[in-house]
Amino acid sequence: MWRCDMKYMIDIEKEDASIAVHYDLSVPVGGAELIATFQVWIDGEQVITEKASGNTRFFGTAYTKLRDDTKDTPVAFELTSTQGFEATDTDKLRGGKRYDSVEFSA
Repeated sequence: MWRCDMKYMIDIEKEDASIAVHYDLSVPVGGAELIATFQVWIDGEQVITEKASGNTRFFGTAYTKLRDDTKDTPVAFELTSTQGFEATDTDKLRGGKRYDSVEFSA
């Protein structure tokens, strides 16, 4: 039976209009599985500019600014592997809060 060992942690932190997206994705080294796609959207805009495709590990931090930090801001991610693993989720950063965060992990 096929089993995916994909692990991921995506932490999106808001301070006023500044956003930091910390991410760490991995699959076991030496297997057939590789990261295929990884995307994070903040208010509909892609914030990860580097390509994760073909790696067993992909990590880092990306920064962006909100156009209006007083309104709720939708956040979303999509992650796939070369062996059929898929993960997607959505949430929001709350407007009117100076600090807020969203975390996705498995």
